[in-house]
Amino acid sequence: MGWPSQAPQQHERLRYQPEHDAAVVALNSSANYLGSAVGSALGGIVLLAGLTPSSLPFAAGCLVLAALLVQWLIISSNRKRGNAKNMSDLMQ
Repeated sequence: MGWPSQAPQQHERLRYQPEHDAAVVALNSSANYLGSAVGSALGGIVLLAGLTPSSLPFAAGCLVLAALLVQWLIISSNRKRGNAKNMSDLMQ
């Protein structure tokens, strides 16, 4: 998901921080590269732990579910505090 989503992510971030355009794009790209490196490392760790390559999609799915749960908790917390007026406020 990282590469196809990079341009829309940068567009959204530039919309909220137009005065820091170079830094926004650089930080977003760096986060994308970091995510690729961490994902590769976790895949290697899973393989070293003895899981077969066919079990990698299951392990990756578990990480996606964990990330979705954390995101849901963050959004729920913002709504309870009344910080979010619209969807864009949830992302800040």
